[in-house]
Amino acid sequence: MMTEFQDLCNKYHPLVDNGLMIIADISGFTNYINVTEIEHSQKIIAKLLESLIDANELGLFISEIEGDAVFFFKFGTDDSYSALINQIKRMTQIFYSTLEGMSTDKTCECGACSVLAGLNIKFIVHIGKIGTIMIKNFCKFYGIDVIVVHRLLKNHLKIIDYALFTSKVVRKLSNEKENNFSFSSGFIMDEDAYEDIGVIKYTYISLKKFLEK
Repeated sequence: MMTEFQDLCNKYHPLVDNGLMIIADISGFTNYINVTEIEHSQKIIAKLLESLIDANELGLFISEIEGDAVFFFKFGTDDSYSALINQIKRMTQIFYSTLEGMSTDKTCECGACSVLAGLNIKFIVHIGKIGTIMIKNFCKFYGIDVIVVHRLLKNHLKIIDYALFTSKVVRKLSNEKENNFSFSSGFIMDEDAYEDIGVIKYTYISLKKFLEK
């Protein structure tokens, strides 16, 4: 998949196209690393990130593994509301199922395993222009929308596990026949302001909605 990603880059003709961007970010990562044995925590974080990658059903590419996060992307914005929500739901369920399986493993009592309950997942979902360019042998993204999706990782929300959809995503998906972003079903509208970018409006939902039986 990385070879295909690199093929999208051409050092002589950089590509810019509309696309879907999803950052899956593990909350509580910094504290987790601070209080655990690095040798074991490395394996645990790797397994959690791999569970998110294995749950990919939309044909998403991986731009980068960013420490405690996976930056997924896909050129084109043709996926339906249900496909996008089901993708987030599947990743959420598999992440917490994997986390629960490791948390209940009584064969290990190390610090890394004993504080797993402090880890959570959040998703930032955005649609916008993605620029790609080769720098030496590295295919990199650039553009304001790439900056926006990363800036939104730092927001004022008090909950730690959520899926956040920017207004661009909401507008695109609200054009479907049914208005699926219904605030009565758990979606909440909010916004944050960022220097050099301005106000970014978004809609978010607690991932607990996706874990309900």
